[in-house]
Amino acid sequence: EEVEKQEADLLKVREQVRLKQRERKANLLVLEILHRLISKIGPSTKWDLVLENISYDLLKLPGVVAFEIGIRRGKHLEFEGYSERVKGFTSARVPFDPDNSLAAYCMTHAKPFLFNRLDDEGQVLLKKKDTRIAVFKAAISVPFYSNNHEAILTVYANKEDLFDEHTRKAFQIFASYLEQII
Repeated sequence: EEVEKQEADLLKVREQVRLKQRERKANLLVLEILHRLISKIGPSTKWDLVLENISYDLLKLPGVVAFEIGIRRGKHLEFEGYSERVKGFTSARVPFDPDNSLAAYCMTHAKPFLFNRLDDEGQVLLKKKDTRIAVFKAAISVPFYSNNHEAILTVYANKEDLFDEHTRKAFQIFASYLEQII
C-alpha cells in the first residue's frame, strides 16, 4: 500500500511538472510574439500594416482566433481586427453602451480584463448578452488610448481557460506600446 501511495504521489508530481513546463512554454511563446510585433510596428507604420502584423503574429498563439481594436468616437465604438472565422479583416460600429457591450464595460472601468469563460462572465457583468462576441470562449481586453481617444485591444480564443495573468500582463504591455506609437 505504501508503494502504491508513493507511486500515486509521484504521478501527481510528474503531472504538475508537465503542466508547469507547458505553462512556461506558452508564456515564452507570448513574449516571443509580442517582441516580434514590437520590432515590426514602429511610430511611422501605417494603420493597415499595423493590423496586418498583429493579425499575422497573434493568431499564431494556440487557441487565439481573432483580435480587434476598438476606438471610442463619440457615442460609438469603431472596431477593426481580424477573425479566423470569417478568414479576413473585420470592422464594426456599435453604440458605446457599458450595459450591453463587454468592450464598453472594460473601457468604462479602465482596467484590463481576463475572461476564461467569456459567456458566463459576460452575463454577470452585462444586462444583456453581447451577441457580437458570443462565438468566442475566452478573451483578454485591455483598454488604452489612441490619439487621445479611448481604445481597447481584445484578443479572442475558441477555448475556455486558455489565458492566464501573465498573458494578460503581456497584452497590457503591448497595448501601452500601441498607445505610444499610434
